[in-house]
Amino acid sequence: MTIKDIAELANVSTATVSRVLNNKPDVNEDTRRRILELIESEKFTPRLVKSGRDTIGVFANFSESPLRIEYVSESLNGIVDVARDAGLNVSILSVDWLQAEPAMVRAKYRNGGFVGFVLMNPHSESELPNIMAADDIPHVVLGGRSKDERVNWVIVDNYGGTRRVVEHLLSLGHRRIGIVVFESNNRDHQERLEMYKTVLREHGHEVDPGLITYLDDGLGVSPLQMLRTQDPPTAILSTSYEQIFGLISSLSEAGLRVPEDISVAGFGDYRLARYFRPLITTVRVPAYDLGRAAGTGLLKVVRSSGKTGYRQVLETEFFARESTGPRQDAQAARRAAK
Repeated sequence: MTIKDIAELANVSTATVSRVLNNKPDVNEDTRRRILELIESEKFTPRLVKSGRDTIGVFANFSESPLRIEYVSESLNGIVDVARDAGLNVSILSVDWLQAEPAMVRAKYRNGGFVGFVLMNPHSESELPNIMAADDIPHVVLGGRSKDERVNWVIVDNYGGTRRVVEHLLSLGHRRIGIVVFESNNRDHQERLEMYKTVLREHGHEVDPGLITYLDDGLGVSPLQMLRTQDPPTAILSTSYEQIFGLISSLSEAGLRVPEDISVAGFGDYRLARYFRPLITTVRVPAYDLGRAAGTGLLKVVRSSGKTGYRQVLETEFFARESTGPRQDAQAARRAAK
């Protein structure tokens, strides 16, 4: 099967097929779709590209908070360093996780010169990891444990990190601990919420739904909502780092001091932290190492012709700082909520 054969089957010129392969905009959408379907059904791969794979593709959605820039850039730096050492390039591919067309993904792999792909923090309902695994497309999911044994992934130890921070708050006497969950469709945040519940139950405390706020349900950062419960929290854990700044600001506007009236802890620990007061108690996520692990894992998968599964869990570090302190009487929280 050649590009000329595809053109004849689609009843178009070879130049039109070439424009579709190179993702040029000047092609009728119906024609583009017809050509992609033929490329898919015929499993067409240009000979020149097939022998010249030299790029790692990184699928990512950059619509999130700008405060994630440090996490994203550090992760990308890790991938880029691995690629450079291997004599490869890196291409960033913006993706809508729930709208990506499998045919386009397969065509990119067959025709784009990619050795494989890193999927950075995919939506928990995205089918892309499973599609790549089923098609033996070399891939590694960065930040997403999968139950499908064919899917390759690297992730930080969300369970261990969450256990340490929740047990730290319990050791300070806190019994009513709230949690703000950022992006509940993200596997990292799902695991942190899961372990938060587990640790509380292990220590004999009930999980109160009134102390759980999901940001992507339109509730926003609403510490006052938690404080209006009959028995308000004396500590709040944020599953993301960027959100903790807004959380502390909201508490301050409500007349609460951190940590004198209420303790706050989070995940992330990026460079921005050193300029914020109080210094934040947090679990450090090794973003650069996460990127290196994803890049290294992808090359292992490529060298094994996509057949070898790859799993890695990176350790986190816990830092107890100024934003957490001994449990105080909840009366201050009740007064602020009125």
